[in-house]
Amino acid sequence: MFQNDFILDLGDVKKINDKKKALGINGFPIHFWTAGQLKLPRDAEHLGPECVDLWADGGFTMAQTPSFDAWDEFSVNVIKGFLPRAAELGIKVILVPKFDRWANLEKTRKEYPELIKKVYSEFKDYPAVFGMYALDEPNSPERHEVANLMLNMQKELAPTWIPYFNLLPYWEPHEFSICWEAQGFDCFSASLDDFVQKGNADLISYDLYHPMKPGDQGWSNHFNCLRYYRECSLRNKVPFWNIPLATGHFRYRRPNYDELRWQVMTSLACGISGMGWYYLYQGAHLINYRFAPINELWEKTQGWYDIRLIHKELHKTYGDLFNNIVCYRTEFYGRAYGSDPNFKPTPMIRTIEPDIMHHPFVIGYFVDEAGDKYVMLVNNSVDPEGSSKVFVYFDADVDLYHFENGEAVLGGTYIRDGYTKLPDGTQRCQYWLAPGQEVMIKVVSDKIREYPAYIPPMLR
Repeated sequence: MFQNDFILDLGDVKKINDKKKALGINGFPIHFWTAGQLKLPRDAEHLGPECVDLWADGGFTMAQTPSFDAWDEFSVNVIKGFLPRAAELGIKVILVPKFDRWANLEKTRKEYPELIKKVYSEFKDYPAVFGMYALDEPNSPERHEVANLMLNMQKELAPTWIPYFNLLPYWEPHEFSICWEAQGFDCFSASLDDFVQKGNADLISYDLYHPMKPGDQGWSNHFNCLRYYRECSLRNKVPFWNIPLATGHFRYRRPNYDELRWQVMTSLACGISGMGWYYLYQGAHLINYRFAPINELWEKTQGWYDIRLIHKELHKTYGDLFNNIVCYRTEFYGRAYGSDPNFKPTPMIRTIEPDIMHHPFVIGYFVDEAGDKYVMLVNNSVDPEGSSKVFVYFDADVDLYHFENGEAVLGGTYIRDGYTKLPDGTQRCQYWLAPGQEVMIKVVSDKIREYPAYIPPMLR
């Protein structure tokens, strides 16, 4: 139906989902960054076992430790002190031992194996440990090679852990110092593929905060980045995560509730299978950073309550869904950003009619291992007056499931208030979506189960 499109094989869907499940996360992976904000021994009094209860109450399923000296007994014991509680509450922890982030190849080859051995010997018997953080945003040919080297060293010397890396975003106009040409590649996709394949990566992650700048270019960068990483995920059969912004930083404003939810839901509609906020704790009065969810006085701000609500709703509504489905395509209705295509009718959705003509939506298409299809519709607006009532039309012979309490429910509460069977049998659902709000529909029929998962031609 879509000329020049690829078709996602259901066997590859299983491979990606198996990789997600092998990470061992209890629910949808949500973590936060601390490196650079929290420090030991300065913040030790705030990092007892009770901090884990805070994370669990906030809906986090993962956490990062403060940056710590692996040879400092006090710092190591602070980390060990909260790991048993993390195991009790099912929270996985990424260890962040100090290492020179600008180390060259020679220094990495000489010193990094000893660091891994030391950290692994200290923490290998703690089941809450997910793995070890290594490197952020490799931005040169040597740094790219260092990242691959670190990944392989971790896999060899800490074989029961998952290495965690954060890669570069894509944006236009890009700065030469952190783009793929600086790494020695002819396109962004090639740099991602090289990292995954040479490092045998279990997952990929990136951060991009441009949507919190004035103007539209940041939104285009947001969706382009998601597409590049989704396509890398599909090519290499690995899950991908991103890092949304929770704190005012650099030229980026502090996100409000609608903007926080918009970051999460548009990213989900484009295929992420995990996320980690930048950042949670302020830690100290830092130049540039402002209004963290936990501020420099260790008080909860409105940002805490906002992200907590988003997390809790996500877990309650969808449960483990995103560990069992794969996004293969994203489209736009109304104004498009980035490079994903505009909406086209398919057996999943026949047409869309918002109450305001051309109101913008993001539409994510998903498939599970049985071939069943899912459609995620997100209100692509953060305007305070950007709510929209939208009619979505489906074929007569499909069953429509909506998600409640982690289960797909035939009909569901969405159907009660806005469902019409038209004279020709067409099914019409009305959804009233607030800015950044989403609805996920499982659309089931034998015809749709056999309908291919069409992937648009991939970007370079």
